[in-house]
Amino acid sequence: MRLSTPVIVAIIGALGVIIAAVIPAIITWTNADEPKPLPKFSPRSLDSEFFPSGWMGDAEKGDAFLTISTVAEKINGNSAVATCFSYTRGDEGWAGVYWLYPERNWGDHPGLNLQGASSIKFFARGQNGGEVVEFISGGVKGEHTDKYRVSTGRKALNTDWTAYDLTLKGKDLSSVIGGFAWSAPGSALNPIEFCVADVTIL
Repeated sequence: MRLSTPVIVAIIGALGVIIAAVIPAIITWTNADEPKPLPKFSPRSLDSEFFPSGWMGDAEKGDAFLTISTVAEKINGNSAVATCFSYTRGDEGWAGVYWLYPERNWGDHPGLNLQGASSIKFFARGQNGGEVVEFISGGVKGEHTDKYRVSTGRKALNTDWTAYDLTLKGKDLSSVIGGFAWSAPGSALNPIEFCVADVTIL
């Protein structure tokens, strides 16, 4: 059976409508399982949102074991405010401090959304050199929980300012409670004294 020209034109037009409707659906279905790109992250100082309010170990017993001070410093020619710690060993044998969001939040409340961040960079130095300190991000557990934990491992500090980096790539940063922390074993001989500065989320 031969189709007339008007019929052929109508069929072609109908096919065009069907194809136009089906192709977007196919593209949507194909892309449904692709991960969504992370939002662009604006670098910021960690101190602008997290607070060094989570004292641990001997530090929980107060300033007889841990004291904190701030001092103005020059790092690579740039002005910076350093947070310095002096830790005297007690019965626990270790101490540490978490920068928490919000302040004093040990998991009672959700954390801060840092999705898109790639690392935490900072500087640290020891007063005498050789102070052993571990630096951490994440790891707080409670009703609300950090979904990651990264660490530098224990580092022996230098007397010069040294740059360190905690990598956050691939981590679930949708609700970060413990943005930054340090932990150190106590010394039976002398207090451990060290400083951190320019802690930045990138």
